[in-house]
Amino acid sequence: MKAVRFPPQIAWPLALGGAFAVLAFCYAVLSFTWWISGGIAILVFVALYLILDPRSEKEVSSDAYIEGARDHARKTLAQVRVIAQQAQSLPPGPVGPQIVEVCNRVQFLLQEVQDKRPNELLSAAQAVEYRVGKLSETLNAYRDIIRDPYQVTQGRAAEVTQRLAGKTLPALNQWLNNNIDRLHAGDMLQLEVNMSQLEASQYEALK
Repeated sequence: MKAVRFPPQIAWPLALGGAFAVLAFCYAVLSFTWWISGGIAILVFVALYLILDPRSEKEVSSDAYIEGARDHARKTLAQVRVIAQQAQSLPPGPVGPQIVEVCNRVQFLLQEVQDKRPNELLSAAQAVEYRVGKLSETLNAYRDIIRDPYQVTQGRAAEVTQRLAGKTLPALNQWLNNNIDRLHAGDMLQLEVNMSQLEASQYEALK
């Protein structure tokens, strides 16, 4: 018969409650000293926790890694949602929809990695976080440019718009799509290689 396994957030409160009950029983009913009662309660807590959450050290480490990776991904996705909202407030043109599409692909990629390769989620989230951070910086600079009447009249805004829509955002979108395709094909994700290839194009738009 398979042992019942409780998640850690449930296992330790149950074990702690059992330990306190034993402590009270030993002290009030059996008239043991506080030291003896406390020692027995500690042993009971450890035993109950191991019974309720019978994970090996390797499983605990793996679960901690996955939870940390998911937390990292959640923070990245929160930033992505902010970027998407900012992009939707841009003037009509190609840049806003392309940024929204990039944000959608980011969410899809991280969800697919979490579902299909959870052990690679942290590296994927870190790679995406770096790209998202650069995208946020680029978007903020772009918003300043298109709001500056001088930049608009001098054609600077149109030039930057063309570079963003024609090179930077398509390159970032291609990187995301390439990794999604590799994920579905069962190949290794190419995070570092493709990121270095994108480095120049990511900054070129605002030079």
